[in-house]
Amino acid sequence: LVPTAFLLIIYVKTESQKD
Repeated sequence: LVPTAFLLIIYVKTESQKD
């Protein structure tokens, strides 16, 4: 089970990497 906070961090990171 993955905590929602962890998923949110990954989401933000991937969005930030989008150039």
